[in-house]
Amino acid sequence: MQIGNLFTLAGSSLNNSMCKCVVTNAVILEILVNGYIVQRNFSHDMEVYMVGVNNNLNTKRIVLTLILGLIVILFMSGATCYACSCMPLTLEQKIARADQIFTGKVVGIWHNNQLNQAAVEFEVSSVYKGDVPSVTRVISNTISSMCGISFQFGNTYLVFKSSDGTTSLCSGTGALDEKKPLDESLGNPLKMYEQVSSRAVKDVKLRYYDEIIGAVHIDSRSRALIPLQDSLLIEMRIERLSPQEDREQIRLTKMNKEASIFTGSNILLLNHGPIYMDTITFRDSGTVYAPLRDLLEALDFSVIWDEQDRSITLKDNNAVFSTIGKKENFRKLEAFQKHVSNQVPDTMRIIRYSIDSGPIYIDLDYRRDSDSIWMQFDPSRDRMTAEKAYKVSCKSMIWEEDPWGGKVLYLDKCSDGQKRYLLSIHPNLYVN
Repeated sequence: MQIGNLFTLAGSSLNNSMCKCVVTNAVILEILVNGYIVQRNFSHDMEVYMVGVNNNLNTKRIVLTLILGLIVILFMSGATCYACSCMPLTLEQKIARADQIFTGKVVGIWHNNQLNQAAVEFEVSSVYKGDVPSVTRVISNTISSMCGISFQFGNTYLVFKSSDGTTSLCSGTGALDEKKPLDESLGNPLKMYEQVSSRAVKDVKLRYYDEIIGAVHIDSRSRALIPLQDSLLIEMRIERLSPQEDREQIRLTKMNKEASIFTGSNILLLNHGPIYMDTITFRDSGTVYAPLRDLLEALDFSVIWDEQDRSITLKDNNAVFSTIGKKENFRKLEAFQKHVSNQVPDTMRIIRYSIDSGPIYIDLDYRRDSDSIWMQFDPSRDRMTAEKAYKVSCKSMIWEEDPWGGKVLYLDKCSDGQKRYLLSIHPNLYVN
């Protein structure tokens, strides 16, 4: 294979910088130690996905080993190494060349499927040249060897924007130092904006089936964003894989689905690769807000908008929803039972209603290492029951005939010595 002629290693430390190894035409690999790798092409036809690189010693050793290995490969192949090289310009020359100059905070980083460019969205605070709106975007290369800038969400920058809408390391753009005043050559601001976020302009009710579990935010583009609060995630059986304190990358999983979102970015990373959403994930007052429909549909929820009620209803496509007098789809429950028989790990939620009551959640969790079905019974939302919440482990699921010609599903051989009731069905209500 013909190796390209560009390789760079940028970044001063593994603790607080981005390291990038790039080989044009053939190999592109990007490692963000204080951030996260999302996608890079490795040769012409293979993609590499790495997510959630932690700042620990073992990870640093792995990263360094990988980088050093690539260096050896590239030098053996005869690849030539270059870094970003800028034409020497004074600040006055950079000001003259720029079409717009402003200071602003990064409120969004929009990637496309090439991932070598990003549209960086700013909330503008001061304008020094040109007609700049209060919110604007600038195009930047993401590869430092091509003089791109690694913008950080939430940071404030002095931006020199060219007439073609781009900026680079050579243009003069850089992060602001609060302790260092701007150069007098910029003069006084032509216009100043008050930093008021355009996000979260109104609240809309969020329902899980019929229960209101919280509210979502609707941004200025009428996109719904869900606050990733633990109470909401637990209610929907979504597990957080990333550390609780991590607000830059949130990794979530439900059953065999996994999704990662990145603060300040429009990237949604799934098992099969990245999706580029039309809304960014952002952080406000310590809470991360993610594009609701993209994220939850990826985790196998149905998202239903009710204009009259001004609410969004979520339905778990993997749950068995039981309401008296209505048809039930037990195919999912049979699949769970089959997985247990074949020792395949699986989870299942049964949502059971009685007349004039809230839902009862029955969560089943089978793990091969325990050789048991764990049942968590939560009747706390049911206003008509005196039952208490409990959790037991059981060895099997069984069907029994009832006196009216129907069937009753139980968990048997449970740790508390009891047989636990799950559902009742009637043959003429069964759905294949």
